[in-house]
Amino acid sequence: SPPGGHKTWLLLDLAVSIASGTPFLGLYQVMEEGPVIIIQQEDFHGQIVERLSLIVHNRFGINQSEDEMLMPPKLPIFVNPDRKLKFSDEKVMKALEEQIEKIRPKLVIIDPLYSAADMDNYMADTASEMFALKAMRDKYGTAFVVAHHTKKGADGDRERAWGSQFLNAFLETGWQIKSGTVSNIK
Repeated sequence: SPPGGHKTWLLLDLAVSIASGTPFLGLYQVMEEGPVIIIQQEDFHGQIVERLSLIVHNRFGINQSEDEMLMPPKLPIFVNPDRKLKFSDEKVMKALEEQIEKIRPKLVIIDPLYSAADMDNYMADTASEMFALKAMRDKYGTAFVVAHHTKKGADGDRERAWGSQFLNAFLETGWQIKSGTVSNIK
């Protein structure tokens, strides 16, 4: 999605859906609910918490009035407070795996991709380093969603979405988010 394409909002809605077992976007049934880890390395974390709160309050119909105080359900959503995830940093990746082993999340959201990737030989090295995510997926049964900005001026959905054949080959499924539409890329 291009910047401002609402991908973070969609990912937060997905997090609430997985953590609560409620339909994603109010439409798509969650097959397995469970904990979610959010690694958001771009936006202000206070804003992330506010957005999550807004989604939860709307999802569960919690409307505050002057004479009542309703509490949202306790959801197993863990927002990582650091901005230190780098696929090339073995120590950080080991710490991520330790948290996954401890929490056993159904989903880990990494937003955005560029923040976890080194800029030297960016796409080729990043795709190779991301195989650690597939290994953790297989070992712990954890799904990963990685948000990525689109490339300006590229032709075709997959090229626009990833900007590299290396990442394109790594992709198992994807969403292309653009001007008010969501299309599934396979």
